Amino acid sequence: MNRDQDLAKLANQYFDLVIIGGGITGAMLAFDAAHRGMKVAVVEKSDFGAATSASSSKVLHGGIRYLRQLRLDKVRESSLERIRIRNLVPHLCQDLPFVIPTYRKLGNDRMTLAIANLIYNAAGIGQDSLVGEGINPIPPSGLIDRDELFGRAPWLSNSDAITGGLLLPEIHMISSERVTWSMINGARQQGAATVNYVTATGLLWQDKNVTGIAVSDSRSGESFDVRSKVVANCAGPWIDSFAQPAASTNAITAFCRGAHIIADLGPHDCAVALPTSQKIEGVAGVGGRNMFLIPWRGHTLIGTSYARHDGSLEQVQPTSGDIRQLVEGINGAIGRDLISPDRIQHSFAGLYPLTAINIDTDRYQGAADYRLLDHARSDSVGGYLSVFGAKFTTARLLAEKAADLVAMKLGTSFAECQTRTPSPAIDSSNVVESLIDAAARLPDTASRDTMVATARFFGPQAQSIMRMAADQPELAATLGGDSELIASTAVHCARNESVVHLEDFVFRRTGLGTLGHPGDAALRRAATLIGTELGWSESRQREEIDRAEQYFPPRSLYEKAEQETK
Repeated sequence: MNRDQDLAKLANQYFDLVIIGGGITGAMLAFDAAHRGMKVAVVEKSDFGAATSASSSKVLHGGIRYLRQLRLDKVRESSLERIRIRNLVPHLCQDLPFVIPTYRKLGNDRMTLAIANLIYNAAGIGQDSLVGEGINPIPPSGLIDRDELFGRAPWLSNSDAITGGLLLPEIHMISSERVTWSMINGARQQGAATVNYVTATGLLWQDKNVTGIAVSDSRSGESFDVRSKVVANCAGPWIDSFAQPAASTNAITAFCRGAHIIADLGPHDCAVALPTSQKIEGVAGVGGRNMFLIPWRGHTLIGTSYARHDGSLEQVQPTSGDIRQLVEGINGAIGRDLISPDRIQHSFAGLYPLTAINIDTDRYQGAADYRLLDHARSDSVGGYLSVFGAKFTTARLLAEKAADLVAMKLGTSFAECQTRTPSPAIDSSNVVESLIDAAARLPDTASRDTMVATARFFGPQAQSIMRMAADQPELAATLGGDSELIASTAVHCARNESVVHLEDFVFRRTGLGTLGHPGDAALRRAATLIGTELGWSESRQREEIDRAEQYFPPRSLYEKAEQETK
């Protein structure tokens, strides 16, 4: 098992860089540093990308939202960075137009958005030069009329207030969880030791220098030290959990919770940003914070809510108040009851770490700026960095800056950053077509939808998954229920992708559970296949199913939200 091999490396090797946290920030840093030739280790206390990184709207956005704050630097940064991330994982990204409706009201009218669009396009000049081989450039943005808008999003058509819209091409991730794993796996392929379910319990000190971390393996209960020249804390909401006061960031002042819901609203070929009554911070802030309705894998992803979170940071779940905020916000913006709690198929929530000094939960205060803190400068503590991400879109750039700083501290000649310039792309369409050809030779031919899902989620690994199904016909059938995944995906993930618990496969290595419960049969089949590979007893398989079930919010949550809206 890769995990067991990497666990042995942690205990026995001396690293250039140890990274605490396997979310997108830590994963990107590991990918960048390992490709430069550094000896890298990553420890993650749960599963890779299991917390904040999995709980976003999955948009690599061009940054038009920052125009309200007059942050043209952030607009340009986002426009360029979304291209660079897509170059790394093209099979997991797809072009998706977003529409901001225009209204008669000043500030949200066509003229105002036309001016905003001119500034937005100017800030993104040069982005096409970054597009990797075989990938289409981002189409131009522009205004559309009422008829085109209502044709794209029919459920808006009863609104007399809407005059048209601004169409903004964006990039949407099929699975942000899979993007995070791809970075972890890419680092591993370059020799990095990447281990999940290992908790950093403290820093190792020599005088005022950090020389590594103490860790505990949740599987074995074993504790040991990991030695390194530099430690980068990428633990997100937990960034100050174990650092001594001398090396604390003091970055997080509070937490807010953001929830998403998934429903079937019928076909629409664009995402829609709808204004709400909740205010935002910004010098040019006109109107409220937007909620989004995003077509995603044949369903609609709706988010996000925004509410103060004072509870545990572990396994954050939506509340009935979050559900009600989303339902009432969308229905209020459209002017009719488009969505109700009983139509929700699934929901999830994550945390916004806030950095504002004065917290106002009636006003969106999510941070736009990442932070890279060298504690040698701030606290005279050597060998220790705090790397605090803000948005998925800028994770690659933050990783580049952090890796540059590590290389400078190590004083060794490493390769230049490998993630900045266009790289040869994986042509996903060719992967799909070759999989369909392979499927035609299987005893039970898989559908085109199954082939597309396999290619989209697994990219280069899809071929080996299909070869396994060809060699073992019993693995060519789907897992059952509404799943598009064939059984060989479970075997592949158990063998190659550090699956420790069933929910790692269900929610993060695949999209089996991210649209809602896939059915008891699919969970049982996945538990059996993975359990066979990992040596689980029948009782352990049942425990794993019960554990995975806890990640699906109960129907009673939506029933409570329904009662509260009446």
